[in-house]
Amino acid sequence: MPIGVFQGSVEFDLRLALFGKSVTRRARIIYDFTPLWPYFDTRNGTELRGQPNFEFNIEILALPRAEAPPGHPRNDPTMKPTWVRADALMELGVLNRPIMASMYDKVDADVRRRDAQNRVPTSIDNSNSNLL
Repeated sequence: MPIGVFQGSVEFDLRLALFGKSVTRRARIIYDFTPLWPYFDTRNGTELRGQPNFEFNIEILALPRAEAPPGHPRNDPTMKPTWVRADALMELGVLNRPIMASMYDKVDADVRRRDAQNRVPTSIDNSNSNLL
């Protein structure tokens, strides 16, 4: 259950290498985030500072069709691209601190962008108000 103020995702390219071979797949950070800094709360229209929270996971876009054996039916529904969780990457010691810090920075930048959008006042188009 989400507890952060912001939930979302940030996509990026992930390069995996093994035995001299590599593949690049689309990946995303799924996050649940309450920032350390003051943010605009859209529910009550004020700036708040909450209890910081950062929970996240990584998903990788599997492309079964690209790896299907020759002659496999192209319209097989199991061959659709699918986001798969990569929970093991989040275990302590799998990714190093600079990578984890970069992930945090990407999420923080996305949340700051969203917070800035929340702070822009919405305007109502009154151009047709004289028709009432």
